[in-house]
Amino acid sequence: QPLFNSTLQLSGIYFMQELRRPIKKEERTVNLREMEEELIVNLKKSEFLVAMATDPEDPTKVNIPYLKNKQGDILQPAFTDVMEFDKFARGKKLRAAKVPFAKLPGLIINQAKAFVINPMGFNLILDRVQLGKILGVEIPPAAAPAEKKAAAFIAVSVGEGINAILKDLGVDYIIEGGQTMNPSTEDVLNAIEKVNAETVYVLPNNKNIILAANQAKYMTEDKKIVVIPTKTIAQGITAVINYVPDLSPEENEAAMTEAIETVRTGEVTYAVRDTVIDDHEIHQGDYMGIGDAGILAVGQAIETVTKDMIDSMMDEDMELISIYYGQETKEEDAAALRDKVAEKYPACDVELQYGGQPIYYYIVSAE
Repeated sequence: QPLFNSTLQLSGIYFMQELRRPIKKEERTVNLREMEEELIVNLKKSEFLVAMATDPEDPTKVNIPYLKNKQGDILQPAFTDVMEFDKFARGKKLRAAKVPFAKLPGLIINQAKAFVINPMGFNLILDRVQLGKILGVEIPPAAAPAEKKAAAFIAVSVGEGINAILKDLGVDYIIEGGQTMNPSTEDVLNAIEKVNAETVYVLPNNKNIILAANQAKYMTEDKKIVVIPTKTIAQGITAVINYVPDLSPEENEAAMTEAIETVRTGEVTYAVRDTVIDDHEIHQGDYMGIGDAGILAVGQAIETVTKDMIDSMMDEDMELISIYYGQETKEEDAAALRDKVAEKYPACDVELQYGGQPIYYYIVSAE
């Protein structure tokens, strides 16, 4: 049943109007006291909607959206009815939980200094002390914000193995994405909001996400955003490795952008229909090796296609071949492929790591 608190809505609107009315302090005090008593009565007997969203990194967890005032304080929104919730949630992937007023203290996030009731409406702020006095309970103060870092990294990734590799290299926040699930500008903005750093480097790791990342960059005012135009996971890994803390953001941007241009990437997947691409006749069920500029290999055996793809990627300057095997690839098959590649290219270091990515049996980089 939809939530409508019409009486609370009216008392909240009247209270905030009186609070902002340009009258003498003595007159306002008398009027406000009566309105405040009525408002508190209505607050205590009402239910509220609290917004939440599924955590993109862990579907078993939920994220609570928040707002910031001009002083940088974190405020957690709550809503008196579905219309106020819808105004806030428009364009966002949010759902709502209905809770009584007495339960709000148990839902306030650690960093929030206050609840803001109907932020798109009468915008009533109830801080922890006020909320505690109304309910007759003690609410702990907000947790101190995390220390601001000089720089942080956000990367779009897919696959538990690749996620772990990026985090081990120092990536602060992972946006789940991939060929079949491209994050939006809003997803990138949400990630930027969650990292506390002066400069935030964004690694799209997919050519289709670079535009959204750049849009998020121009919409962010309180942090310096640097989008490194990585088109593949392999380029993203190379970018992070080439970051130097002692360099300026501009110097790091130039160095990382130059470094990713030396990386060639190939991905092995399967065809879902008959087609012809880049003069390759492809049948449904065939395996395809896709490079930076098109189809590199086609066949009916994964290992053969992968080796042919790698051969097409190689030249005499290559020194490192990295192979990331997917969630549908057996470790022993991947190890056998690595050994054959290492035997064919003895001058190169050949690394094998579990990527855990869906759709692609192998992601291979050569640099």
